[in-house]
Amino acid sequence: MKRTVVRYLAVGVLLFAIDFAITKGLLDYAHQRLEVAQWGGRFVGAFCGYWLHRHITFAHNGSRPAHLRYWAIAILLWSISPLILRIAMTVSGQNLLLAKLLTECVLVSFSYLMLRFLVYKPAQTTPHER
Repeated sequence: MKRTVVRYLAVGVLLFAIDFAITKGLLDYAHQRLEVAQWGGRFVGAFCGYWLHRHITFAHNGSRPAHLRYWAIAILLWSISPLILRIAMTVSGQNLLLAKLLTECVLVSFSYLMLRFLVYKPAQTTPHER
């Protein structure tokens, strides 16, 4: 499990960079509202995250139910992340990078646990396999 957490955090850094770049671009160049930019960044990050977590973090074969559970969790995170980001923007004095970091700190533990135990479940072993 320790290696999985390290891989999750390493992939998370990459996904954060992607998410932040998309969010910042939508804010600064497409002149979108904060919530729209946040959804855009998280959407792109979720698509990249599905593949990276499946193949790198959890090395999972990717059954269809896991796929559906992944997207259910992603939708849940999309629905709450703009609210958390808006609060973090207020707390951080409108510093987008700091606000995104604070938002991810709130979401990362929840996300890892949900992915680990609901999407990419560890293989079940029978008593005679142990």
